[in-house]
Amino acid sequence: MANSKYAYVKNFELPDNVLPRTYMVVRLDGHSFHKFSMDHGFEKPNDEKALRLMDAAAIQVMQAYPEVMMAFGESDEFRCTRS
Repeated sequence: MANSKYAYVKNFELPDNVLPRTYMVVRLDGHSFHKFSMDHGFEKPNDEKALRLMDAAAIQVMQAYPEVMMAFGESDEFRCTRS
């Protein structure tokens, strides 16, 4: 969006303050997961390779962000809880 006709929208952004001692849930949703599944030959409904891949992705997120307390995967998306 930088250097586009919509760049003015930045002027309306406000800081996002998070209250102390509260939890935040972040939802990570897959993009074009159906095509990704087809390209990699995943079997429906629960392909073992796909489940291991999603688990590995959640582990990487939790290692990169130590404040993440829990990750929960369902279908092609994950939710991570932070404190």
